[in-house]
Amino acid sequence: MTASARSGRLGVGIVGAGRVGPVLGAALGGAGHAVVGISAVSQEARDRADAMLPGVPVLDVPTIVERSELVVLAVPAEQLEALVAGLAATGAWQAGQLVAHTAPGFGTAVLDPARAAGAIPLATSPAMAFTDEHGPGAGSGSRGACDGARPGAADRAGSGRDGARSPS
Repeated sequence: MTASARSGRLGVGIVGAGRVGPVLGAALGGAGHAVVGISAVSQEARDRADAMLPGVPVLDVPTIVERSELVVLAVPAEQLEALVAGLAATGAWQAGQLVAHTAPGFGTAVLDPARAAGAIPLATSPAMAFTDEHGPGAGSGSRGACDGARPGAADRAGSGRDGARSPS
């Protein structure tokens, strides 16, 4: 059975082909989700994406967001806020779309522009050091944490820089 034919499988887009994005893309693809595209700017990033996600097209960010049910923002923390706001300004976010970021120290409030368009924000924090290891075992056995907001609920004061909630 193909990933698209299985119940509960998502079309996943990866924004960022540094050390985190391709590993998460490979893990999600390995779990049966369809990786619909990855963004990569430098030749090194393109080579990494091709090695870890063979056959996955390198696309521009707006196209990835348009085609994805889950958008993983694996970009440097200093680029995250402007990226999310810029995509919101162009009307790229879709109602019901899942959007996750991997920037440590940020909660879901940095994704508020996407949430305002109806997207569902998730803040993930991989609890591992990512390497340039390629292949099916890359990132296996890793642990992480995820924070998501209830639909329509605003973030409340907590431990993150932008008001991420602390675990209860």
